[in-house]
Amino acid sequence: MDTIEITLKHAGQQYDWTIPAEAVDSLTSYMQAQVEAAIVPVDAGGTQQWTAVQRTKYGSVAEMIVQRVIDSLIEPALEQFPPPTIARLKQQAEASAQAVMEAKKAVAAQIAHAKGAK
Repeated sequence: MDTIEITLKHAGQQYDWTIPAEAVDSLTSYMQAQVEAAIVPVDAGGTQQWTAVQRTKYGSVAEMIVQRVIDSLIEPALEQFPPPTIARLKQQAEASAQAVMEAKKAVAAQIAHAKGAK
């Protein structure tokens, strides 16, 4: 098994890490144990059907490492300290959700009022 080399570059600095081959073997076994249920198409004599299968969650050790960094570090940071673009979109989404909720209440009130008018 090969080693995995990770390089991060930030603000003119470069940081390099090497994961040794024996640790890569452990990571590979760990990755293969990470399974998820999926619904996939299968060919049943010319007819496409869907079936449930168990498959590995990640396509490679590198994908697993990157996804874990995204899940455990990047997404929480963006949630807690969103950059301006995300903050603006979040505000717009919240305002839209509020408008939808108010519209539903208004329709329900009209229906309730109409029932009372009879």
